[in-house]
Amino acid sequence: MDIALALRTMVFPTITRYDTLYSYRHPQRRREWIAHIQAGAIFVADSNPDDEQRECENKAAALARAIDLAESSFLEIPEVTTPRINNVLE
Repeated sequence: MDIALALRTMVFPTITRYDTLYSYRHPQRRREWIAHIQAGAIFVADSNPDDEQRECENKAAALARAIDLAESSFLEIPEVTTPRINNVLE
C-alpha cells in the first residue's frame, strides 16, 4: 500500500491577488508573507485524543518556530523589551 500523509505543511501563496489585506502589485517591494500552517495526526485504536491534540499543536508550533528562526537569520529585528512597572514584570 502506497500512502503519503502530510502531517506538517507550510504553504506560502505567491499568486497575485488583489482582494487580500496585503498588496502584491510591486514584486520588487518588500512585503508581508502569509504562511498557512497545517498539522495533523493519525488516530489508531489506542490513541488518546488529548495527546493527539497536543501533538498537532506541537507540530504547528515547530513550523512557526522554523519561520521565526529563518526571519532572525536573514532580517535585523529589533529586540523587544518587556515593560516594567514598580520593578515587576507584566
